[in-house]
Amino acid sequence: MVTLAPEADPGLAATRLLTERGVLVALGHSTCSFAEAVAAADAGARAVTHLFNGMRPMHHRNPGLAEAALVDPRLTPTLIVDLHHVSAPSVELALPAKERIVLVSDAVAPGAGTSGGLDIVEREGAVFLRDGTLAGSTISVADAVRNVLDMGVDAARSGALGSGHACELIGDGTRGRLAPGMRADLVALDRGRSAPGLVGVWIGGRGGAR
Repeated sequence: MVTLAPEADPGLAATRLLTERGVLVALGHSTCSFAEAVAAADAGARAVTHLFNGMRPMHHRNPGLAEAALVDPRLTPTLIVDLHHVSAPSVELALPAKERIVLVSDAVAPGAGTSGGLDIVEREGAVFLRDGTLAGSTISVADAVRNVLDMGVDAARSGALGSGHACELIGDGTRGRLAPGMRADLVALDRGRSAPGLVGVWIGGRGGAR
């Protein structure tokens, strides 16, 4: 999987080449227009890296990548639901707009004290540069699932947001659903905020509750 900005890919040559070779192309870290995003989807792009972050804001007269991510059926947006990178109202705006969204963590290791050579500090569940710029998250995907559950998203859709849609996006037909013949890779979560989030893990059917 490769994330690229379509405006930095002349003629969308890289998008086409990567797609032809079986690489999933995601659009991100981009100021592209809506038309440029649609053209990239025409060339084979199928995902959008962390919706609302690393792209220009939505605008009702000048749409860009965020709008394309939500209205083009070929594009699957990923979304950081730590409630720092994207506010709760913006998450609530995105989820009804697109069924197929993938929750991601954008997690970094704040204990290292650096990220990409830059000094970082953890504060209030997120990671910042010393000048206050948001630089990453500390959540797991399980935390993101619990956050959308707490926002009123039902359990079936929360599970799809946290695993099923990701498996579909990368072409893995063996995981992401509870069905005969699928891999029995399971994670059980407790919805109570006061309890540890992780209740049990099973890999290939082996494991159990904590």
